[in-house]
Amino acid sequence: MIKFHDGAGVSSFGFGGVNAHIILEEYEETPETIETETSNQLIVLSARNEERLVEYAQQFIDFIEKETMNQKQSSLSKDSFQSELTDIIAKIMNVSPQDIDPFEEFEDYGFGNVQWNRLFTELYAKYEMDLQPAMTMQNYYKTISELADYLQSTFGIGGQSDTNKNHYDMGKRWACTLQMGREEMDTRIACVAATPQELTAMLKDFVRGGDSINGLYQGRVVSASGLDEQTVNQEEEIEQLLQTEDLHQLARKWINGVQINWERLLYANQVIQRVSLPTYPFAKERYWAPKSQPKKDRIQTEQSLMNRTNLELAVTSIEGEETETNKDLNREQIIQMLKEILAEKLKLDPTEIEEDVELSEYGVDSMLSSVIIQVVEERFGEQMDANVIVEYPTISALGDYILEEMKPLDIESTRVSSKPKVRKPKYPPELIPINTKGNKQISFWFHGATGYSTVFRNLSRILGPDYPMYAFQARGMGGKTMPHLFDEMVDHYYNCVRMIQPNGPYFFGGYSFGGLVAMEIARRLKAEGEEILHLIMFATYPPTEEVNELFYGTYDFDFLKLFLVNAFLKSDENPELLITNEDIKDVPRRLQTSYLAKLAKEKSGTLIETDEICNFIRGGMLVSDYAEEAYATHKPDSYDVSNVTFFKTTKGFVSDDNPLGLLGVNILDGYDYSTYWNNMVKKDLDVFTVECDHNGILEEPILSEVAPKVLRLLESCSSMSETKKSKETAPVQDATLLLQTFQDMDVFQEAGKIYNKQELLEKLELSPVYSSLFNSWIEILELEGYIRMENGKIPTTEVIESL
Repeated sequence: MIKFHDGAGVSSFGFGGVNAHIILEEYEETPETIETETSNQLIVLSARNEERLVEYAQQFIDFIEKETMNQKQSSLSKDSFQSELTDIIAKIMNVSPQDIDPFEEFEDYGFGNVQWNRLFTELYAKYEMDLQPAMTMQNYYKTISELADYLQSTFGIGGQSDTNKNHYDMGKRWACTLQMGREEMDTRIACVAATPQELTAMLKDFVRGGDSINGLYQGRVVSASGLDEQTVNQEEEIEQLLQTEDLHQLARKWINGVQINWERLLYANQVIQRVSLPTYPFAKERYWAPKSQPKKDRIQTEQSLMNRTNLELAVTSIEGEETETNKDLNREQIIQMLKEILAEKLKLDPTEIEEDVELSEYGVDSMLSSVIIQVVEERFGEQMDANVIVEYPTISALGDYILEEMKPLDIESTRVSSKPKVRKPKYPPELIPINTKGNKQISFWFHGATGYSTVFRNLSRILGPDYPMYAFQARGMGGKTMPHLFDEMVDHYYNCVRMIQPNGPYFFGGYSFGGLVAMEIARRLKAEGEEILHLIMFATYPPTEEVNELFYGTYDFDFLKLFLVNAFLKSDENPELLITNEDIKDVPRRLQTSYLAKLAKEKSGTLIETDEICNFIRGGMLVSDYAEEAYATHKPDSYDVSNVTFFKTTKGFVSDDNPLGLLGVNILDGYDYSTYWNNMVKKDLDVFTVECDHNGILEEPILSEVAPKVLRLLESCSSMSETKKSKETAPVQDATLLLQTFQDMDVFQEAGKIYNKQELLEKLELSPVYSSLFNSWIEILELEGYIRMENGKIPTTEVIESL
């Protein structure tokens, strides 16, 4: 059978009568045979400085992960993909895959619009397939077999199955492209790796700042002097290294500046196709020309310069540069910039923005305030706490804050100076600094399934300004980027924690799904020798098969989109804006999200664009899908890293009296999920029961009940941390004073008496919240010999009677 390639003709006709024609034909890649005796590849990256090299490595990590995912999908056979598709459909229908015949029509199984739309969601999350509306698909593809054939042919799933060969081919092309198709700069790394997974692991360690990474070599070429001669002298040695397959020694040569003729030495008599790889990550710095000087002033300046000595000119030049560099913006300029930022986001004219009107009147909610803060940070080059817009709710108040606290420079008049203003490091967008002030214990808080960090702002307000707080919001929650998988999320958040607090002790908290993330980061830090003071979990469901079955058996899949749109509308405060199932019952499922966005825009009259509302809803749903996948696949080991406080809710997932007015759903009715955590946590686990549903635990009025317990834990951990730091140098009289305090409470008064921990806590009327602090007191008394610890018992010693 003859195969014809797609072709096209393009013609251009000039005004003067000149005609130009070109014929184009579809490119077809021909498989190439690459012969070698080793599977290792030498991957080289270079940049102008270490910061750009780290960014380059991160780009390459993202590229590799995407490529290997595509490779994995393309290696599925037809039968394998059909089997995976059958498993997905069986899960949607809540039946066993063995009960489904891939040649039976969907209609016979009762597979309707609702099921089709959920199938599209699952396929998008797993394979990034963007499919047609359900009605269209139902008409053309009657069985699983037909649908599998269509998806494989359309999205390129199915093909080569030799994974090792594919990995080798990819690596060879990457190596060749980087060696011969990129400029060699001074700051360098070279990796010797056999698979994309090995290369990714090396690059991730490099990005984290790791030292002595096996297989990765890094260096900096200080000077090019003598390198050409050095290269000539070492060419024979390099050829010998290639013959002995010593890529490691070759990597060391390259990072030290030896020039290598890659084409002649490595690829002689071979045609290796170069491929598209990440390009150089240029530093996105802005440079502005100084404002032009009035002609009259310029003439006077030129005349005055003629009358000065060269030394005076040099001094004047330096002083003038410093003065212009440190020129601050005035209040009027800041107010105007803030108006322009807000007007751009709300699609208004800046003249329509009044500086003394509260931002909430313009429709600025927690979502939009986060966006505005990010723009302000980029514009002025400083970090802002997430609560700033709450504390300074007008353009006028926010301008005064920026002028006083941030002291922004006039970027248009800024030049390179020998004394640049020190800027705070820019945080990744997933890291939200809620409160950066205070000198007590820092805490890190991890978001729930929908990815939003705003639930922690009110908690921070109650804890007070003395306790710094950082929270995380999920990548993808804005509906414009792809979310992280669970392991990617843990890696990224771990690096963020280390960036803010390089060393322990650490205090973590997680809401719902965030409890699983916090737990894994705590494990990693503990394994690296760090101390974890405490872990708080707000209503975190166990990642078990039983919970997943209960969840999907009773969960209303319309709930999340309704929850998100009503959260956007603040329908708990504005019940007249409430949107319910009745509003969307006649709308096809595939169109419901966009319909809800339009309806929210109409009902609220907000100035926020419909597209932004739609992205808000889509983002929350997609991030939630990724969290649900983590619940299905993540199987944590037992947790022995720290004590844990667990807040358990009693009114199900959505209570009948929920403030949003949605229908109640109790997805874990009759299931005591705290039992799982009792078995999982090997240290002290304190469980507090709160009368609310899953979504209301960090909202008022329940927050006022929960927050004081969190505050006491932070206080006790801060005290414990300070005690441990000073324990070795604490004078004996401090321990004596502590003993006297116990004796005043009728404890530890005589030698030979035996106590246990629970008995003492009850006798002293101490809440379990103070358990960690109590342990540190006992350690101090034991250190001075007043008591001993024996198999959980606490006997007093004769030392007491000698006092």
